[in-house]
Amino acid sequence: MATPKITPYSGKPIYIRLKDSDKAFGINQDTAKKLAVKAGALLKISNMVLINIEKMQRYMDSFQIFEL
Repeated sequence: MATPKITPYSGKPIYIRLKDSDKAFGINQDTAKKLAVKAGALLKISNMVLINIEKMQRYMDSFQIFEL
């Protein structure tokens, strides 16, 4: 009996790895880690550091400047 294939998740990810933050947010890893801590978006599991995309994006959007 063969093991069924696992289909990859095709939806938008909730978390990304810290090393992928430069592609997702356009900032380096050190800056992303500092901002993620301030935003409460950092999650560490064993040796893996993850960032919650939604929380991080909301925190970064709070710095937008709107002209009056």
